Amino acid sequence: MAWVSKRKASDGSARYLANYRDPTGAKRSAGTFRSRPDAERAGHAAEIRIGEGAWVDRTAGKIRFTDYVEKSWWPNLAHLELTTKAAYRSNLDAHFLPFFGRYPMAAITPPLVQDWVATAQRGGLSARWIRKNHTMLSSIFKAAHRDRVIGYNPCERTTLPKVVTTTRETLTPVQFEKLLAAIPERHRVLLLVGVETGMRWGELAALRPRHLDVEHDLLTVQETIVEISKKNSPAGQRYTVKPYPKNDHRRTLKIGAALTGLLVDRIAALGLQDDDLLFPSTPPQPATADLTEHLPDQGLAPRRARCRAPHVGTYARSPTRACLMAARRRRRPEDRHGPTRAHPDQHHPALPPRPRQRRRHGPGSLQADPRPTPQHPPGARVRPQE
Repeated sequence: MAWVSKRKASDGSARYLANYRDPTGAKRSAGTFRSRPDAERAGHAAEIRIGEGAWVDRTAGKIRFTDYVEKSWWPNLAHLELTTKAAYRSNLDAHFLPFFGRYPMAAITPPLVQDWVATAQRGGLSARWIRKNHTMLSSIFKAAHRDRVIGYNPCERTTLPKVVTTTRETLTPVQFEKLLAAIPERHRVLLLVGVETGMRWGELAALRPRHLDVEHDLLTVQETIVEISKKNSPAGQRYTVKPYPKNDHRRTLKIGAALTGLLVDRIAALGLQDDDLLFPSTPPQPATADLTEHLPDQGLAPRRARCRAPHVGTYARSPTRACLMAARRRRRPEDRHGPTRAHPDQHHPALPPRPRQRRRHGPGSLQADPRPTPQHPPGARVRPQE
């Protein structure tokens, strides 16, 4: 129930203060008036706004956008997925806080929001990105309206740029065969699984042998791997395994018998256990494996021939880039840097080791090893001894 308090002004005239109680029960003032009827009307109008849910605390609207976001809006997002929170944080730091951060919440009007849209367009941001992030910005002001910080949402009638959809081209069987042939062999099963099942990259990266039902030719999507920046990761790791896929439910997919056979062969060849990743970024190799026997004898430097398989990164990041990097690293060294001379100091099937030399007394003084020098095979290029 509103009430009126009479006060005496400095000039001796009477003033009437309209009083009411807000939704929390705290005493509020609807203003000071020269007549009692005006004060009563103001007090009753405030009570009507409270009853309709339209009441706004005028002092709360003075809080800056940055303070409201950091103290009231952001702490209430604990229920969101890690990737969603990371995207929100990135947009806040890069776009919203620099533009709106210094303004009081009550001072952010529809023209100011429209100015932000125009600035984003001039900055080269796509129409799809602007629409997507306008939705995020609107959610902030909806929360502020709910909290009685502002009286309306300034994003309600913003004019947004038009999104022009493009038609995606479907590969023909011939194009797909060419693509498959151009991809390194260790990535082909991954591509075949993705094409046949339509899994997302995070779901493909999280597949494990226990997800394969060999008897019924089924693949179960139970997990996914997400990538977020380390500063936004709770554990400080770039990749996080999420125990459920997108849309929060597991699903089982039927695959062909031929693909099941390829997956079984891959599991056996790599010696994978039930909880190992089916498509690891680097295939496991025996600790003492000599990879020279698997490479053609093209005069390669043994140091390069005995290196590990190239690391191409996690498939969930960029499969196309990973395939290109793997193909580039699998090229022979002479194709990239010119002819590579075999180094006789290293063990190589085509070349015996050169005679070892040992130091005698002073620096730079060498003495040949007394053991006999073996004969080099015909055609072998050997670096002359100093």
